[in-house]
This record gives sequence, C-alpha cells and structure tokens, in this order.
Amino acid sequence: MFDQYTTYSFMEFSEGNKKTITGMELERIRIAFAREIESRGMTFVEENGDVSVKITVYHRQATDGYYGYSGRYHYMERAIAVDMFENQSRKHIWHCAAVGELEYDPGERAAGLPLLVAKIFERYPVQATAEI
Repeated sequence: MFDQYTTYSFMEFSEGNKKTITGMELERIRIAFAREIESRGMTFVEENGDVSVKITVYHRQATDGYYGYSGRYHYMERAIAVDMFENQSRKHIWHCAAVGELEYDPGERAAGLPLLVAKIFERYPVQATAEI
C-alpha cells in the first residue's frame, strides 16, 4: 500500500511548536524528515501531495529513579512524532515517535537529529532505497 505514494507535502507546525522552537530548528527537523521520506521514493510538492506529513515536537517534565538509590532525577523529555495522512481518502495511515531526554545544546541536538529521524523511519513500511 505505501509504495503507491509518490508525492508528499508537509503540514504546518503547530502554533505551540512555532512559539517554543526556533525557526532554524524547525527547518532542520523538516529537512531531516524530508531526507528520510525521499529515500523511500517520494518527491516533495508544495501542496496536494499523495500524503500529508505532520511533525509535532513535544516537551514535558519527566522523573526517573536512580538505580540503587531512593533519589529521583528530574529532566525535560522531548518527543518528536510524525503522522501521515492519505490526502485522497483523508485517512490517517502512519504514526511513529521517538522519545528521549532533551539535549539542551542546540549544536548537539542538530547533530543527533538525522540519526533520530532515521530511527523513527526504521518502522516505516517501505525501506529506504537510496541515501539522499
């Protein structure tokens, strides 16, 4: 089913994402997802692609216990989720996300982004055919 899609378009980031994440970082996220999607045979079109892609970034406070200790470790967690919708039928066709501790250094976050997105797409039904 998924190999029938040849084009994709991005949906806008949420207003919350636009307010809490810099434009440069949102663009990096979009580029990382575009590379993975295009390595699976789809081509970007500005609008009306076969598939619409929605990327959402979530931040939340998380707590974990220390192994062997009664103390608690509080940290910020970041999740990046992708949802795909078939435009013709308007059906939700795929969802995946990655969750981990937020990397506060923007350079480190940018450096790890392509690997994170590649890991998300390991579960995509069509394997990558070429590196872009």
